[in-house]
Amino acid sequence: MLVQGVERNIFVFSSLISACNKSDSLFLEGIRIHGFAQKAGFLADVFVSSALLHFYGTYGHMTTARKFFEEMPEPNVVSWTSLMMDSSNNGDPQEAIEIYHQMRGAGVSYNQNSFATVISSCGTLEDDLSGRQSFCSCYGF
Repeated sequence: MLVQGVERNIFVFSSLISACNKSDSLFLEGIRIHGFAQKAGFLADVFVSSALLHFYGTYGHMTTARKFFEEMPEPNVVSWTSLMMDSSNNGDPQEAIEIYHQMRGAGVSYNQNSFATVISSCGTLEDDLSGRQSFCSCYGF
């Protein structure tokens, strides 16, 4: 990218970071791209930060993912959904449900992905009653 003179912008960095989620062998490459994004000053961008949040969450580094989320000036529905999805995929569906409620409390509207993620999380709770209660609370019942 650098050798060929490709313009470095938020779309290039967020796409490259997202591509690194596809294979375990690309984790170190993702960390390198993270470093380039930081040097270029793109970490304040919600798209780049959301891509990094999901990148680290995909590899199970939820503390780092959460850090990116908390440092975002104004997380969008994609950021919230990534955090929910990664929490659930890393074995914490209850956390995903709590994130959903925080998102709604922050006034962020859900989309089909965030809704599917929270419904899936409700279905994976070990306690069936908790899952139904969480499902109902998502609807305000």
